[in-house]
Amino acid sequence: RGQLEDVARTTIAGQSVRYEILNRTKDGREIWVEAAFAPILTPDGGVEKVIVIERDITEAKLRAQELAEARDRAEAGARAKAAFLATMSHEIRTPMNGIIGMSDLLAEEPLSDQQKLYARTMRNSAEALLKIINDILDYSKLEADKLPIVAEPFSLADCIRDAAGILKPQAREKGLFLDICHETPLPALVIGDSGRLRQILINLLANAIKFTSSGGVTVTSRVTPGDAFVDIAVKV
Repeated sequence: RGQLEDVARTTIAGQSVRYEILNRTKDGREIWVEAAFAPILTPDGGVEKVIVIERDITEAKLRAQELAEARDRAEAGARAKAAFLATMSHEIRTPMNGIIGMSDLLAEEPLSDQQKLYARTMRNSAEALLKIINDILDYSKLEADKLPIVAEPFSLADCIRDAAGILKPQAREKGLFLDICHETPLPALVIGDSGRLRQILINLLANAIKFTSSGGVTVTSRVTPGDAFVDIAVKV
């Protein structure tokens, strides 16, 4: 009824209007009709008659609904995949960094020329694979709507030591030192996402080593006690 009132009001005002209307056939079947109402005006501006053109758009409506549902399913699946990859980023990156670090240590051992070639090939392949993984994971993070942060007990000292241990071979290769300095004692356990923190530290340390030509890199931590929490600062 509301649509009919709108049509009457608009056409009486001398304006054309187009509506999609859910109608019924004589046998009770529902159909969608696109109806175009065009008023014919008299010389003095009044409405003499209204021409109505109707078109059955039921099939088009059904196809559009099916396409919308298929699109929603595809987008939901893509979001789920992106969220999974983004959440697993540190789980995937950390072992690859470990492979790179261990291949560097292996290359420092007394090896034959053939074995050195194998170790060097393994490291180069791991670095290439890590770059591809990083590209995929970064793209996945952009697609993910929201990534959960884990809140669980972990040792901050162990987290920092693990991150530094992975990057020490790269620092040693450039002739740099990589030190850890705890300016104040750290709590035995803290609550947070150790995997994400470890990956942040790995990224910061990797960049620091990359852009340091001499000397070295130091990871410094400091704890400032508070009333209910402690403020922990970790700097590279």
